Formats: sequence, structure tokens, C-alpha cells
Amino acid sequence: MKLMLQSFEFTTAKISDTGQISYFEKQGKYLDVELDANTVLTLVLASTETLASEDNTQPSFLIGKYPITQKQWYKVMKSFQYGGNLGFKKPVMASWVDAMEFCDRLSHKEGKEYRLPTEAEWEIACRAGSKTIFSFGNILTPDLASFGKDSSITGIRYKTTSEPIMNVGMFPPNDFGIHDMHGNIWEWCLETQPNPYPGLRPIRGGAYYSPAESCGCSSQGSFRYRHKFGVVAIVAKVSRAASKNRKAASGLF
Repeated sequence: MKLMLQSFEFTTAKISDTGQISYFEKQGKYLDVELDANTVLTLVLASTETLASEDNTQPSFLIGKYPITQKQWYKVMKSFQYGGNLGFKKPVMASWVDAMEFCDRLSHKEGKEYRLPTEAEWEIACRAGSKTIFSFGNILTPDLASFGKDSSITGIRYKTTSEPIMNVGMFPPNDFGIHDMHGNIWEWCLETQPNPYPGLRPIRGGAYYSPAESCGCSSQGSFRYRHKFGVVAIVAKVSRAASKNRKAASGLF
């Protein structure tokens, strides 16, 4: 039996270089994976067929609508990670090693491949077709993400939020319908290139304490693999033939 993608509507945002935010209605595709009767992992289609750039040479794929939450982590791993006492809607903070283990266990549980996104996939999912510094535009404000206080991009000093790690989904999604790609927590990526610095693994997206320039779509970083950052799961590449055909794309498995 094939699992079918469903359509959903959402409101995304764009910001002008002067800071004016406009909101737009968009439509995307998603798949809900039931981890148990009360816990769902929602995956969103990052459709590279719609991208008029070099990005569309890569297959489309499904990626988490939000960073993996404490509740989702617990349902798969049967344990809490750092920040578990902050609530089930908080993004999990896990080491790269534990993030890989989470994806392995989820793959075994569901019988499908789940893994961390590569840096290229993470950036495609973050940009959602945009060519600006952030998916929303060339500046970032506290209406769009949780990030730190100093920014040479915005030219404004913002105060760090009083609640450092925020619940997932508190800010508008990008044009694919994916939330929290800028700020709040750094996110681990899959290592795909030979690493000249043993022990380091790639991270993207910035955190609540990061300046805006560290939260951009192309901003890169790395940290020791046992440090605790956020996790985004990816599953099931979509073939180019299927992603060109909406009916075919709805039957991924």
C-alpha cells in the first residue's frame, strides 16, 4: 500500500530591505508518519522541480516540517535529550552521534530510509526557491525568527529572547511550508565530504544566540560531533519522473 502525499495551505512571509513584512498564502505537499496514536512526524515535499536554478538538478525530497521535537524523539528513542524538561514541543538538542542513531532507529521502525539532510539538501529546503540571504528576504527581524542581538545585516541591535529555546512552529514557514530554518537551534547535517578536522560535523541555520548573519541560507558552521544541536530528519528522495507528475509524486512508497 502506497502512502499518499496530501496538500496543505499555509501563510508565508516576505520582508523588504526596509523591513516591511508582507504575508502570502501558499500551498505545499506533506506526509504524516504516525509514530504512535498521539505522535505524528510531518514531512514536507521540497520540490526542486519548481526551482529555476542549479538546485533543480537534484531530486526532490521529503524533510521534516519542523526540527525533531522532544516528544518525537522520546517516541523513537525512549529517552529524553538535553532540554527534555522544557516541554514536548521544544526541538530536541542531541549530539551528531545520537542524531544518526535516531535516524537509524526511525528507519528500522518505519521500514524506510530516514537520515540527516546533506548540507546541499538543507540549503535547498531552507531557501525554498529564494535567492536572498534568508528565505524571507535580505534582512531578518524578531517577527520571523529567534536569533541573537548583534547584526551587521540588519544594522539593528535586538535583544535575545527571554525564552532561549522556543517551541517549534512559532514563526512563519518558508515557501515550501518548512518552519524554523533560521535561528532558534543549530541543525546537524550529514557529512558528505572528507573532513580535514576529525571530530567536527556540519551545522546550519544559527541559533537563538547567533547574529543574523550566522542564520542565513548559505551560512555554514561545524562543531564537535558530541556537542548537542538540533535534528531534522529527511526521508525518501523523489524520482525526477515522479516529481514532474503530481499524481505520481503523491505515491512515494
